[in-house]
Amino acid sequence: MNAAAIERAVAPNIFDALADPDLIFVLILANLMSDRLWTLAERLDATDPETPPVSDVRAIQAMIDRHFEHITPARVAENVGVLDLEDEARRLGAEHIAYARERIVATMEHRVARGTLQADDLALDLIRQGGFPAYVYASIDEAWANRRLLGKRKRKPMGVTCCVDEVALFAALLLTRPGRAIEDVAVLGSPAHYTVLLHDAAEGPWWFYGKRDLFCPADWAQGIAMYYEGDSQTAFDDRQPNLDRFVTASGRWTATHADDSMDPAEIATLVARCDAFFGTRLRQIDPTLAHSKAAHAEHDCRALFAALADARDGAEVRARIRSAAVDGDDRFAQRALYAHRALDVPDPGIYLRVACRSPHLREQAASLTTLDATLAVVAALPGTESIFLDRERIAMPEETLRFAMGTDRDRALLLHALLQHAPALPEAERQELVTLFTTAGSYVTGPGFCIDGATMARVNAPGGEVTHRLADGRVH
Repeated sequence: MNAAAIERAVAPNIFDALADPDLIFVLILANLMSDRLWTLAERLDATDPETPPVSDVRAIQAMIDRHFEHITPARVAENVGVLDLEDEARRLGAEHIAYARERIVATMEHRVARGTLQADDLALDLIRQGGFPAYVYASIDEAWANRRLLGKRKRKPMGVTCCVDEVALFAALLLTRPGRAIEDVAVLGSPAHYTVLLHDAAEGPWWFYGKRDLFCPADWAQGIAMYYEGDSQTAFDDRQPNLDRFVTASGRWTATHADDSMDPAEIATLVARCDAFFGTRLRQIDPTLAHSKAAHAEHDCRALFAALADARDGAEVRARIRSAAVDGDDRFAQRALYAHRALDVPDPGIYLRVACRSPHLREQAASLTTLDATLAVVAALPGTESIFLDRERIAMPEETLRFAMGTDRDRALLLHALLQHAPALPEAERQELVTLFTTAGSYVTGPGFCIDGATMARVNAPGGEVTHRLADGRVH
């Protein structure tokens, strides 16, 4: 499949997900591969027998609300960093970025005017000046690692999330419950926010707006009667005024993509469910339906999810996804392996290419005029653990720097990416860089040197048998 599509799965930012709506279902798969997700799911079964039973859906929403912290755009910019919109436009297309920026700013300004968001939380000035908070969408494992952004607290949440993370976490936890199917999950999205409209044959529909809000039809009707004089459209506009896409396991339907894939009958079913739930035909839906597009079967991942339906832990899911990716050439399974950051993938060099694309890394490398100076940056990182607690999964260099920790694998990737941009090496010598992961360690080799990834010390040659080779980090 297209290498760019796989690269977008590694550490997708907000604009990757807008350009490639299928990524939401890739993240759901990555969550199902996580042992942490299944441990969390076990808590849903550990209920007090004297407590009245609660709907699975309400229990999952309450768990996300209680244990995960949603951070604002301003805090993302402060704690994670800033995307350069010009860089994103060069990578994904100027028209795409301009559309996204216009819709996001319009949504924020509308909600500030309506009093449903605080302007100080939004980094609007930053966005108007050509930057954007560096939202990177994550599986539950990265969300757990990101809790380090909160500093020292007596009681930390299980993870730090944003809306897409919460949608993917909600859907994945739901799929650990007996009788639940991916066909019941429909993502209602916009450049500024993502939600889930859930079809529940037993209990009726639900709208998961985010970690703080879950509505059944009665909740929604009561709220608009109390606060909106029955005006469902205005109530919806206060939450998701620029809805422009539906994404399901069978395909997607958007206002902007030429290669959308949802079958017309499924669109009609989904629209009918929206009409019934919200009590009106939302003004955002009719323009979306005005575009007549041919369906593309490659966006359908229902069969893959069906193959996982009776899995009971992360190990079983990982094995089945790996089999589907390698033996079945399933594009969603392939992308899920990279989203999981497994090293045992067909082309681990994908990680290097994504790492070297980072504008933040370029900035970090700009002042590194010698090899020794570059080695010193990596050697100074105090932590030696994996952010995943698994040496055979790889952290991106930005994560290794942000959390000041990483295994020999992570450090070697960071060193290679820094050297790919640093003036410490001439351009011709950068092309000779190779990173080797072996049974004995991790090594970065170049013209006249071999660096041990664990210690940043020069060694004569790599030790052990090579298991993975990463080369050519140039951005093409």
